[in-house]
Amino acid sequence: MRVCLRDSDHLGRYGGDEFLVVLPKTGGEQARGIAQRMAETLRQASTCQAAYPAASIGVAAAPEDGWETQALIAAADAALYEIKRTRRTSD
Repeated sequence: MRVCLRDSDHLGRYGGDEFLVVLPKTGGEQARGIAQRMAETLRQASTCQAAYPAASIGVAAAPEDGWETQALIAAADAALYEIKRTRRTSD
């Protein structure tokens, strides 16, 4: 995932299989583009032909989703679970 990020970006584990990426001075559209590149990089990195890794990525941006850290995390989390819900119902 790190190869998709700039030197000014921050990547860390947030939970078991969840990661948090902070993209300073990045708007929502640009952040969504980076998220798509990260998901595609993960898919292409698979060396196992029997399994195809997938990533669900929720994006939040200031000021649209708030200024406070917790508000941004909550918005990204809500976006993540909406993506997961949509994928389940479309399968």
